[in-house]
Amino acid sequence: MRVLATDAQSRIAGADALPQIGAQFDGVREKRNFIGLPIPGGGDVLTTRSTTFGLTLAFDWELDVWGRLRAATAAAIADREAIEHDLQAAHLSLVGQVAKLWFALRETQRQLVLAEATAASFRTTAEQVRDRYERGLRPSLDLRFALSN
Repeated sequence: MRVLATDAQSRIAGADALPQIGAQFDGVREKRNFIGLPIPGGGDVLTTRSTTFGLTLAFDWELDVWGRLRAATAAAIADREAIEHDLQAAHLSLVGQVAKLWFALRETQRQLVLAEATAASFRTTAEQVRDRYERGLRPSLDLRFALSN
């Protein structure tokens, strides 16, 4: 949304350098009553009606002698480009975060597989040590260590 707003703002800033033409049309209808004029035999109040129309045309163009308009346009364009770069940076950051999460997920899956394999190995070792203990080939301390693992 900010990209669209700054894009419109940069176009507006450049519009000041162009000539501007304006037109205005006015219409006025007026009625006047003349009260108190001594007119013999006239019982009605004298009135006059008038209608006036007016047309105004304006042409305005500012010469950019000191570079104010060019600087304003350049600043608006720079703002637009900065917003576009911010948007690109946000996209890159989002892609980076997704990649980071994907690698973390894959690492967690591999650690789970490794932990399961380690637990299976400890169970197998404990069974072998128990078997040897029961045959009298290992002391009870070895069995306790194997079971604690």
